Amino acid sequence: MDDKCNKTSGVNTELQGSVQEEAVDLSTSGDCRKACDSALGMNSQHNDLSSENFDSRSADLILSGNLLFDPKAKFSALQSDHLDANVHKNSESKSESIELRKQNFKLVSGLKYNRMNTKQKSVQCGVCEKQLSSKHSLARHMHLHTGSHPCRCSVCGKGFSQSSDLIVHMRTHTGEKPFHCNVCQKCFTQSSKLNEHMRTHTGEKPFHCNVCQKCFTQSSKLNEHMRTHTGEKPFHCNVCQKCFTQSSKLNEHMRTHTGEKPFHCNVCQKCFTQSSNLTVHLRTHTKEKPFQCPLCKKNFSKNKDLKTHIRKHNE
Repeated sequence: MDDKCNKTSGVNTELQGSVQEEAVDLSTSGDCRKACDSALGMNSQHNDLSSENFDSRSADLILSGNLLFDPKAKFSALQSDHLDANVHKNSESKSESIELRKQNFKLVSGLKYNRMNTKQKSVQCGVCEKQLSSKHSLARHMHLHTGSHPCRCSVCGKGFSQSSDLIVHMRTHTGEKPFHCNVCQKCFTQSSKLNEHMRTHTGEKPFHCNVCQKCFTQSSKLNEHMRTHTGEKPFHCNVCQKCFTQSSKLNEHMRTHTGEKPFHCNVCQKCFTQSSNLTVHLRTHTKEKPFQCPLCKKNFSKNKDLKTHIRKHNE
């Protein structure tokens, strides 16, 4: 059997690390299927790199650097003297042999490829101990603690820590509510809000406090509740150092420093620092009174007014 191999479809492998300047071009090493010591597994490596078995996905993995490398291991699968001999045989015009230094990585036998499984990896926030899937996610998450808002609305100038939050916010300007409840046809700007709303129909409260067994419809509400047990206030104002249990409360507080009132009534143009205050204000125009006393059926526009009223029944 001819001990010469076919060319490897022009696939270039560049050895990284300390020899980035010395690349091995597999497309020119056409004579490299010389019989090697079987202990090195060289034949299986060449079979995997042959043009017959080397698909485009494998090429992408090599070129993108997704081979499984061990940075602490020595480069033992390939021998420099073997490559030197074959490179000379393939191209007589090359007067200088390629000398491979001992590398700080190991090429796995058979050149098996391994994609990083990001779902199995996580990093932890040092402030609130939340687990994030990547360093990139952690960097975005840290904006919640620092109060940084790099994403700005081009309409009202409101800042957000994440671009996804800005996209959702823009719907307050456009009026878009693309998520519809199939029970009552109520519409929402976010899919998460629709999911939370559906629990008002099902009565589901899947998030349980392991201290007092109180249940919640939202995981965020459970997280906020847990701080009533721990006393934790992880969100800090970088102006006056006041601390808060919720990032939303920090955002509201920051407006006391900036004077920002981003929520506008489209009837009378009055402005508010909080969306909840705007919602309550709008009821002065609509005359809506959604809070009803279970005892006398009297209705109120504000929940706090209902609570005050119920206390009068109990006196």
